[in-house]
Amino acid sequence: MKNIIINLINANQGAHLIRSKNFLLNLKKIDQINRYFILSENDLNIFHNKFKYKIFKISKNKFISIIQRIFIQHFLINYYYFKYNISIYINFSHTVPIFSLKKIFKIIAVTNVAPLVKFENFLFSQKIKMFFLKYKILFSCILSNRIISISDYCKVLLEKNNINSKKIFVIKNGINEFTQSRSNNNNKFFLYVSHFYRYKNFENLINSYSKLPKQILDKYKLIIIGNPYDLPYYNFIKRKIIDLNMEKNIEIHSNLSREKIDQYIKECYLFIFPSLIENCPMSILEAIQFNKPILTSNIPPMNEFCKDLPLYFDPHDQNSIMNSIIEFCKNNEISSSYDYSLIKKQLTWEKFTKRILSMYIV
Repeated sequence: MKNIIINLINANQGAHLIRSKNFLLNLKKIDQINRYFILSENDLNIFHNKFKYKIFKISKNKFISIIQRIFIQHFLINYYYFKYNISIYINFSHTVPIFSLKKIFKIIAVTNVAPLVKFENFLFSQKIKMFFLKYKILFSCILSNRIISISDYCKVLLEKNNINSKKIFVIKNGINEFTQSRSNNNNKFFLYVSHFYRYKNFENLINSYSKLPKQILDKYKLIIIGNPYDLPYYNFIKRKIIDLNMEKNIEIHSNLSREKIDQYIKECYLFIFPSLIENCPMSILEAIQFNKPILTSNIPPMNEFCKDLPLYFDPHDQNSIMNSIIEFCKNNEISSSYDYSLIKKQLTWEKFTKRILSMYIV
């Protein structure tokens, strides 16, 4: 029996939270031997006689919350190493304690590849942030015994930055089960789900949408769901919509519940994903979960996860995006040709959990 600490500090939203919850849900079914001590800032409501939680109350003040997380993850964690005789450390972000009083087998996941990709449209302050974040990720990889890469694309980027490939294991996110068949596509909107960052390529999507034939514009709205994490960019996109006279056609929704987002995905006519930089595009996996037709960028890792979609587009080319939407709308055979059965068999949370268990259970 081993005592394992799982650091879920920072796993408080989006893909981080989905990944953490599904790992624990499958862990409680699969591993009946080892004991787990879980650091979290959320009550995950996943209980098992082998799980013990420590829930931290993190301040809503940004500066104070940063100090709290640094103290917990890099210093206080040593107390729990000794108290629970921990031998293995797991973290689904790129955080490794910089101060450790005990030798621990460390497993981390690299889930953010934006710092590893050159992107010219970042603001100067964002470039500085990405520079430091890049070397924080690489430093954590060097300190770790095993690295979870959630895409083949991420592994390639890490190898290009001289991270030992023998430590890197590609373990892709799972897709939640959904048995209901796809709707008849009678719903009257296109959908893009992604938070507002500059590399998410909202402006090219909006410009492309505005150029669509009138009969498509009249029939299908464009709904965008995402939180304004880059507020200047979010405001730029809102002004762009006004400048294009698209206020009646394009809607933006922020701070929606998970249930509400899922409902939008279930009801959309077409899911469009024009992002330029991703690691494992969770929104695409959610669209696959609900059997929705997808149009996305013909670049890694989107084409890594979507495999043989009938249509892709060049995310840098507005005409390519526009033409792919037109082609989809006018060709009923395309809309009925999507088959995700093989992808769903390959990407399950059970397989995700078992692959991670194999790293420390012989």
